[in-house]
Amino acid sequence: MNQTYRLNDWYVFPQQSELAVAPDGQKIQLESQLMALLSYLVAHPDQIVTRDQLAEALWSGMVVEDNTISKAVTRLRQVLGDDSRAPTFIRTIPKRGYRLIARVEPVHQVVTGRQRTLSAARLSSILICAIGLLLLAWLIVRPSPPTLYQSQLLTSLQGLEINPSFSLDGHQFAFIHKTAQTNQLMVNRDNRPVAIRKLDADASFPQWSPTADSLLIAAPKSCEILLLERPGLPEMAQRSWPQCTTLMLPVLWQTDGSGFYFVHDNQLFRQSLATLIPDPMPQVALEGSLRWFDVSARGDRIALLYVDTRGHSLIRIKHLDSGQLIKEMSLTYTISAVHWHAQGDSLMHVSEHPSQQVIRHFLNGRQRVVSSAEFGYLDQVVPIGSSQALAVTSHYVNRNLTVWDNEMTPLAVNSSTPDYLGILSSQTDQLAFASKRSGSAQIWLRDTNNSVRQISQFEPGLYIYDLAWSPDNAFLLVNASQSLFVIDVDNGETVRLFSSDKQISSLGWLDKDQIFYISGNEANSGLFTRPVHGSEPTLLAERIAQAAYITDTDQWYVRPSGQDGIYAGNTPELADNLVYQSSPGRLKSWQVDGQQLYTAELDKNDRQLVFYRIEEGLAKRLYQQAADSVYAQFRVAGKNKLILTTITTNEANIVGLYPVQ
Repeated sequence: MNQTYRLNDWYVFPQQSELAVAPDGQKIQLESQLMALLSYLVAHPDQIVTRDQLAEALWSGMVVEDNTISKAVTRLRQVLGDDSRAPTFIRTIPKRGYRLIARVEPVHQVVTGRQRTLSAARLSSILICAIGLLLLAWLIVRPSPPTLYQSQLLTSLQGLEINPSFSLDGHQFAFIHKTAQTNQLMVNRDNRPVAIRKLDADASFPQWSPTADSLLIAAPKSCEILLLERPGLPEMAQRSWPQCTTLMLPVLWQTDGSGFYFVHDNQLFRQSLATLIPDPMPQVALEGSLRWFDVSARGDRIALLYVDTRGHSLIRIKHLDSGQLIKEMSLTYTISAVHWHAQGDSLMHVSEHPSQQVIRHFLNGRQRVVSSAEFGYLDQVVPIGSSQALAVTSHYVNRNLTVWDNEMTPLAVNSSTPDYLGILSSQTDQLAFASKRSGSAQIWLRDTNNSVRQISQFEPGLYIYDLAWSPDNAFLLVNASQSLFVIDVDNGETVRLFSSDKQISSLGWLDKDQIFYISGNEANSGLFTRPVHGSEPTLLAERIAQAAYITDTDQWYVRPSGQDGIYAGNTPELADNLVYQSSPGRLKSWQVDGQQLYTAELDKNDRQLVFYRIEEGLAKRLYQQAADSVYAQFRVAGKNKLILTTITTNEANIVGLYPVQ
């Protein structure tokens, strides 16, 4: 079916591969493979479509893994908002296939009696106009061929070179240089990087002034905006504006250089360099999910980037003075930033993670792709001054799973792509771990015979933060970008439990039918339980920052918010038996194996991550490694035996992309 139709409450536009909740409402892009899957199911209403039929129709001539089809169905369900336990769109027929159960209705244009009596001449005129409009629309929205660029490496220091900002003439640029020891502001002059000053760990995104004689930089930790005049020169001067409590990055110059824009407490402000009091701009209404903003080079438009709890991105373009909406763009994946092109006719961002393309969205609907597959994954893209050239941050990272048992031994699952967060099942000794072997985040399983297979794949753009085995080892609980999923280990069936706009941590199972988790940040968090087959969570205790439950002993271990001690007890709210007291700011993570506590703590003096076994309140050192080469998250695989995620490569360079004339 190529015409527009309704699928329950969705409007589906097959030719554009788009979905919308209303005929003229905001649309989201659906992956072409998922649209093909949906179209095939719609073409076979009330029929059981087998996996073999789907493989032949949609993956003909390709090698299809056992769970490739189930993963595609799961991703389609996630987009539609379907629940496999109580489906309203797609029903799984065990051992047979799938059946579409949603209501499908063609969408027809309503034609009135008066319209039917139009004269042939009038109808011909309308058809000619319509054909002209369609031709014009095709000229506007047809895909543009990729622009050819010549790449040039602009930085090559050890560590991470990120967040470049170029002067208007493109002759100099500032960037952040991160290593395990420092966070340094750098300026590149005459192809030579010059260190300007050290910054707090969260200070980032320097911005050149239009006159190229000053730099702005936000420092949220110290609650201030810094202005560095004549950076890198002997006469460099510094001014600051205190701005607390929730300063958001970035801080952007006004076009004439007389002041800057910033967001504070979810409101846009304009700050003059001549005053201390900022001017609010209430006409540009902001929402709570704002992730980033950028102002056009002419200073007349602002682009606002929002990311919802599903990880979908929405870009709203508004007039800066009036706040009037100009255009909206929707993406079904998460992006962290968006920048205006120097021409002011388009916005740029990197593609879904692992990002290997730069996408340029024109305001007239056209789209241009800059392919950069020879680089690592791309973190961001910015214009080089007022030219057509671009700069990208190219990131190279690899993570491997390693067992420490008096010595470091790599696990056999390791690949050339990141493998991380390994966890052993309690009974069958199967190893589950997160990976990015095909780009997007996946869960893999290594069985007792050392055979490795993929059991689930998530939407592009999602990142796996944690996973936990169920007590019967039949399911895995996964936190992927603050959404909780349950995966059936046998068939790979993946069910989204819920998504949250708050941080989720400390996943675990009370029993095979009930999970627990912590929602919120360090200052305002709560420990919740939730039935796997229900929808309503129950608050167990407030102000709990980390928690673990041991099923064998029915014992809780908790770290209260704002404290560095770990307590044990029969209930989380009454856990008052101090098991271990760490020094302030050192404790990064901890695990309980049986009744044995293990911790990972940061030695700030030499930036080492130290792993301890806790005995009668005292810490016995097991192993230590540089903090930038190992995850603080770890798992216990037996007495004094740890599963670690080691970082074998972590480099980021700034690369210039210059159009080939």
